[in-house]
Formats: sequence, C-alpha cells, structure tokens
Amino acid sequence: QACFAYHELRQENFLYGTYLITQPGQYKLMEDISFNPNSMETMEAECYEAGFPLSNQFRSTGGLYDDHAFALGFFAAINVVSDDVEIDLNGFKLQQAAEHRLQQKFFSLIELGNMPFVPREGPLPFGDKFQSVSNIVIKNGVLGNNAHHGIHGNFPTNVTVDNVDIFGYEIAGIALNGASCVTIKNVRLLGTATDVPVLASYLGSRLISKYVDYLVDNGYSDTLSFGETVLNAQEVQNALRAAITEAFHDVVHDDEYLDSINPEHEEAFAVLHNKKRLADGSSYGILLNKAGTSVFEFPEVSEDNAEGVYLINVEVRDHFAGLNEIVHTTYMGEPVSDPNGVAFQILNKHPYSGEYVTISSDDWSTATYVGNFLANAQALVGKAVLSGFFDGTPLETSKTKFNMQPEVISWIENGGTVAEYIELFPLMCSSDAQAHVPKGAIGIKLDGSAQITAKGVKIHNVRNFADLGVLDCGYTTEETMHPQAFFPGYVANSARGMSISGSVHVKVEDLVIDGVTSDTGSAYGLDIMRDSRNILVMNAFVDYVLGAPSLSEEDFQGPNHVGEAVGFNINNQASSITLKQISCGEHLQAAGEVEHLRDNSLQI
Repeated sequence: QACFAYHELRQENFLYGTYLITQPGQYKLMEDISFNPNSMETMEAECYEAGFPLSNQFRSTGGLYDDHAFALGFFAAINVVSDDVEIDLNGFKLQQAAEHRLQQKFFSLIELGNMPFVPREGPLPFGDKFQSVSNIVIKNGVLGNNAHHGIHGNFPTNVTVDNVDIFGYEIAGIALNGASCVTIKNVRLLGTATDVPVLASYLGSRLISKYVDYLVDNGYSDTLSFGETVLNAQEVQNALRAAITEAFHDVVHDDEYLDSINPEHEEAFAVLHNKKRLADGSSYGILLNKAGTSVFEFPEVSEDNAEGVYLINVEVRDHFAGLNEIVHTTYMGEPVSDPNGVAFQILNKHPYSGEYVTISSDDWSTATYVGNFLANAQALVGKAVLSGFFDGTPLETSKTKFNMQPEVISWIENGGTVAEYIELFPLMCSSDAQAHVPKGAIGIKLDGSAQITAKGVKIHNVRNFADLGVLDCGYTTEETMHPQAFFPGYVANSARGMSISGSVHVKVEDLVIDGVTSDTGSAYGLDIMRDSRNILVMNAFVDYVLGAPSLSEEDFQGPNHVGEAVGFNINNQASSITLKQISCGEHLQAAGEVEHLRDNSLQI
C-alpha cells in the first residue's frame, strides 16, 4: 500500500503544465479539469507567447519537463511515466480548453510513455531513450475536447480502459502503437470535433515564430525581397504576429467552443481558415497499430505487431474526417519544408474564392511569388538557416526536417515563374500538410495486430467530407503519387467502418456497422486488407454504406476512383478468412459498383 499511493487531482494541478505521473498509485479526479496551462490570463502574455513551457520549466534550468520531449509544448494533460497506475476519472471530465486546443496540436489528454514519439520519429527529435509503461487502468469518466488524441501511447503493456466516454477528438479517441495486453471495454467514442477553426498552417505559424523571434532578437540584417517588396525580420515578425493574433481573438471566446476566423482579417482568413471545420487529415475512433507511427500506408504483417487486444462493448459514432489535400513541392522526393518540417506551400488557395494566396495567378507560366505572412516567415528563416545563422543555437535546423534549397530563395527573389519552380521541385499530391499517407475516416482501425477479439462493437455514422483529389499532379487511378502509398489513385476521401490490415488471428463477433459515407469516394463497412490472415467474422450486420451517392461516374477524373459501396470487402492478399452469419441491409448506394460481399481473398 505504501507503494500504491492515493492522489487527488484538481484544476490547480494543471495550471502551469502537464501533470507528470512518475510514481505508482491511484490518481483520482475530484472535479472537471479544463487543461489550459500558461494561458494568456495566467501569464499575462500575448497569444503567440502563451501556452508554451517557460524556459525555467525545462530540466536544463531545474524544471520538471524534459527539454526534448516538451520541445513543441505541453503534449499531454496527464503524462504517465510510471508502471502500476490507475487513473480514476471518478465521473468527471478531462478536456483541453479551447485556447490550448487551438495553440497545441500535438496533444493527448493522457499520454502513456515519456514522450509522444519514439526516437527518430515525429516532427522533431524528442529524445534518445523511450520509456514505456505497464499495468495502467483508465476508468469511469469522460475525456472531452482535444486537438489530437484522447489516449495515446507507444509500447504500453497491460492497459485497461473501462467505462469511459470520449468525444471531441480531432484525430483519434484512442491510439496505441506496439501495445500488448490491451482491454478496451464499455467505451463509447461519441464523435470527432466539428469546430476546428484553422488548418495545420496555424500550427506552422506558431512553430516558425520562434525562429523569426530569434532573428529579430539577434539582429539578423538580411532581407527577403520579391517584386517591389523588401521585408526585414522585424516586418516579417509583425505580419506573422498580427495574423496569429487576429485568428486567435476571432476564434477563442469561451472554454469549449471555437469560432471561425473573421473574413475581414483577409490574409489570416485566406491562409488559415478551415472551411470544413474538421481536422484536415485522417481520423480514427480507435487505432491499434504496430510499433511506430501510423502516418504511412496500411501495413502488412510484421514482427513488431501489437498483440493481445480485447474490444468489448465498444461504440463509435459520428466520426468524421475532411482532408485538406496539400499539393507539395518536393526535393529528393520529400516536401520542401522549414526547420519544423512544415511544408512550404506555394499552391495553397483561398478557402472560398479558390484563388492562389502565395503566387500571383493561376497561369503557372507567368505566375510569380507574392507571398503571405507564413510563407514569408518560412522563406526568411530558410535563408538564415542556409547562411548558417542558426548554427550552434538551441533551435533545431536538422536536415532531417529542414528541406529548403538555396534555389527556393533564388526563385523567390529573382521573380521566377511557378513553371520554372516546379521544374526544380516536382509536385506531390494525395497528401496532408505533414506529407502523411492519408487513409480517410475509419471508425476502428486494426493495423499490424495479432490475437484480437472484438465483441459487441457498434459503429454508426462514419463520414468523410473530403473533396475529390486535385488534378495538378497528372497521375491516374492506376498510379501512386505518394512515395509510400500502396493503393493507386486518390483514396484519401474513402470511409470505412472497421479496417483490418496486416493483422493475424482476429475474431470479430456481434458487429453492427450502420452508416459509412464518403461524399466523393468509396465506402466500406468492414475492410480486410493486405496480408491479413486467420480472421473470423461472426454475426455481423452492415447497412447504409454510401460511396459518393450524389455524384455520377463522369464526375471522376484523373486520380479519382469512381465511388463504390461494399459491405464486406476482402482484398486479394488476405487469406484464411472465415465469415459466418453476416448480412447487409438494403441501403447500399454508390456512384459506381455496389456489392454486399466482395471476397478476393487467397483460397488457402
């Protein structure tokens, strides 16, 4: 008992940052918690400064927080770095306040492990040694609004999530990579956030601001010039801060709901406004994944599978996605990007007019760079990095993330055309702002997992609102565009109730999938893909699967597959698949093919 201490958690425990659990024990919420550390009010700071850890909070200066793990901010409300921990929500709600949800996108309400990414993964180096945790219980309450995950972890062992409702997540309710012995029971995923006001470019603006501040504070004297415009570091900083401030004050009005950017703030609106109000990437109710991040393609069976997973009496509903496809320019196959790995976009468009916001016109043979507050900041910082101005400073300028060549700056300053630019830096479509392989909207995604039992799962109203894929890159439905993509053509607009990829020994029983819709692509009830094998599906019902029901075949051009609707889909690499007592309702509809069962599996 002395080793398993009892701790009561209140709002005051979260006022200045992440609550670190470093000792075994029971941790019990005693009231609703709204996580908003180092807020504008608390710190009496401006919005572009608030929300980050203070310099004296890092371990290098005697503080609590690891300098590398927390380099991008407070990545969790509760960070579990000890074995033998019980988190009792005690009927209360833990959520991320609206202010912090806008400011901090790499975030989980509960993070299992000492950093959000394992070494050599993620947007920055978060540390060299990963510490996983075991024997964790999370129970009895609500996990509310959050900018990424409700619960996230890498390599956790013996984890139980019981009697928990999760809602308002942008990417995933629960996401576990390389986990073993996991039980998720009596859990309801009650919907993704539908008030996401900004695109990922807002985070990019926040991240690059630290580099711009360094330029100003340290007397950087070079400028960025294009056309008749010449900008110094102070002017770039002023424009960047103005846009961040305008966006912040437009959207943050209370503790929970996020409003939209005012169109009168023209440049901030043009670059940052999120028209669909959904996270602009793939999203999952529950994601169980092999070791490593899930940003690449649906996996094959591997040696580092997640293992021993039980989903009992789980419900997923009102799960949405709305990818904002980014047309990247690339160098050596990777997106041109700033030191944070944020894409340097020149082909981004106004959310309503469709006009380009970084180049002068839609005629690429004559269009030139006109810039905006974010692109100008990235370019000036890139110019400084290339000159060695950041050498020997704490700011990260690793070549693993920074991918901006001197020719980018020369093109801007010499008035080169877009056609000339893309000759040097070819286009890459079918991706999101971080150049991930998009997978669409998926209620439950079982990737690279073994020994899975799912019983009594209900999935209702999964929908992908993504537009058709753009035609700029000139590829077809027979070609892949992203270098790590497996499926050809544009598939980011797909929707799936449940997917099983690269997984073995899976039993799914008493499954109901009622409502899977893709507005512009294909929809699948249960999709068994890649080399999954030894799968038993028993007593399963699927209905209301809709694949682009409002479109016709002639609407699909270039890389866009004609939308189809399939109740049960088994691809041609899968083997030893057994289906018993499965059925579909009468409400499957699509622009193209409609099938209740498509079984192309290997007959072994």
